[in-house]
Amino acid sequence: MGRTNLRVSHRVRVWLSVIAMLFPAVAFAQSEKPPLPPVKIPTFKPAGVVGMLGLVRGHTVRLNALWAGSVACTIKLALVDADANVLAESSTVVDPHKAIFLDVNGNDVLVDASVRLEVHGDVHILDSCDGLPLFNLELYDNVTKKTVVAIGGSLINFFGTPTR
Repeated sequence: MGRTNLRVSHRVRVWLSVIAMLFPAVAFAQSEKPPLPPVKIPTFKPAGVVGMLGLVRGHTVRLNALWAGSVACTIKLALVDADANVLAESSTVVDPHKAIFLDVNGNDVLVDASVRLEVHGDVHILDSCDGLPLFNLELYDNVTKKTVVAIGGSLINFFGTPTR
């Protein structure tokens, strides 16, 4: 019986020694590190740019956007020339799975038939919404209404515009 008590007593002393050694180390480690500040995650509004198309008289450039989110969202569309002049723009509240578009007719902006105007599309989300637009830039013939070329968009400036 005496040996069992010695073993138990020895185990208890070993555990107490381990706890006694670890407790100051844990307390010291916690006291040395200041608490971390809360992480602020910035909110951004996505923005997209659709590549350049050449616009001439007799053609219309159209920027199409389909809202793929689950709630309505305000989307700003703009058609801009190579010198950053805004040719047309509109802001619209778009319901989920609905599309909007913005047109610029070459006959309206080009006086000289020999001039070619480079145009690109800008798409901006004006609300903090839960989705992304799908968009493209289209050039079509005014007489036949046939699409001459269409270019898909990409969110190249996804984290470019802070909300506030």
